Amino acid sequence: MTASATSLHPIEILRQRYAGKIDRLTEIFSDPAFVKLAALKDEERPQVEIANFFDEIDTVLLNADLGKYERAFLHRISSLTCFKIRVYDKNRPQRLWNPLDEDFRAFASRVGRLSCQGSQLPYPPSETIISWLGFL
Repeated sequence: MTASATSLHPIEILRQRYAGKIDRLTEIFSDPAFVKLAALKDEERPQVEIANFFDEIDTVLLNADLGKYERAFLHRISSLTCFKIRVYDKNRPQRLWNPLDEDFRAFASRVGRLSCQGSQLPYPPSETIISWLGFL
């Protein structure tokens, strides 16, 4: 017998609701060439950051409703380290890789030379990431 959605903890509801998108983020940012270029540490990988969020969020949101958990989750996803690494064409810096629209290998094969740098703001923008998650 499975528990109804109303009896599940908000974390479990979010895990189920966004499982496909979490898996897709893991896939997008696991490309070995991206990991090497970005010098991505294990703790900066999306699956690790998301797992840490789920492990720690209860200490912040005691007795909160699902809406508060979901807003915190969406904020966390849009601020993942992987979205703050700008991969671009070194010959044309305005040509950025959009990880939600294009496979890393496809981008890498069509640009001259790849480079990357960190940013305070996510790319694509938070609104685009949240929309991609299916929330907006």
